[in-house]
Amino acid sequence: MNRLIKPLIVLVILVAVVLVVRYTGTDRSRPDADISFAVNLDPEKIERVEITRGEQQVVLLNGATGWSVKTPFGIKPADSETILAAVNDLSGIANARLVSHNPEKQEEYRVDETSGTLVKFVGEADKMLAELVVGRLGGFQQRGMMAGRGQINPDDLYTFMRHAGSDNVFRVKGFFASITGTDCEQWRQHNLCSFTADQVTRLALDSGGRPLVLEPDTAGSWSMLEPEQAPADPDTVDQMLRSLGTLRADGFQDTTLTDQELGLDSPSYRLAVSLSDGREVQLEIGREFKENFFYARKPGEEQVYTLARYRLDQIMKSPASVKATGD
Repeated sequence: MNRLIKPLIVLVILVAVVLVVRYTGTDRSRPDADISFAVNLDPEKIERVEITRGEQQVVLLNGATGWSVKTPFGIKPADSETILAAVNDLSGIANARLVSHNPEKQEEYRVDETSGTLVKFVGEADKMLAELVVGRLGGFQQRGMMAGRGQINPDDLYTFMRHAGSDNVFRVKGFFASITGTDCEQWRQHNLCSFTADQVTRLALDSGGRPLVLEPDTAGSWSMLEPEQAPADPDTVDQMLRSLGTLRADGFQDTTLTDQELGLDSPSYRLAVSLSDGREVQLEIGREFKENFFYARKPGEEQVYTLARYRLDQIMKSPASVKATGD
């Protein structure tokens, strides 16, 4: 019996030492790796998004007709797809690593009040759904044999974030710059057309009274109907339709100008597209108001856009360049 007492005493001492080290010897300056980062958002419950950095702020509003954005010229349609994509990306965060819980290091990660971007998601009755501080982006190292010619690996991209009111800073896998823009122009609806080439049943262009009309047959082969009847080059038509189907405005003309000042009383160019789902997409191009930029408007709508010449050059082809040359 006496032989067992001494080993038991030693064992008790060792256990005591382990417990002391565990509960009193932990480095409390290091973050707890078990803390997780999550953003739970239901897009249908969001009524507005406020994005603030310094003195700059943009407010996005969710209404019955979709998203809109506050601008100095009033509330304007916003790019709903871009907003919803940003919300879904945040809700889909699955990989985040705690890097700091020290308030003094927030400036380093650009999640402090001065350099961070505060993003608030607000629901009904001003209920705060989520409040994030989005900071520094990283992971832009190029890969490739020659410097400057490599490709960015999306898997390497990360963003530092924290929940407002919390000192825990996380390195979140992914690129979240899309939700940090404080310029209202960035959020406005720039899309003028949205369709695929195989949806088009007729394309009619007019360049100062010179028409060009194209139609596909049942097999999908394109023909020119005006100014003459002739087979059309499929590659050229396909390029025109792809450019037109994703046509985006370069900016907006919000100050009041007359149709004559805009050149829309007698448009320089007209575009009309008939689609298989019954939609008709039309666009009028006015005068060139500065080098290589034109005014543009959809017939019947008030909003005037600005459009770069190079975008028009991808669509407004001459009959000679569209006509098939033959084998």
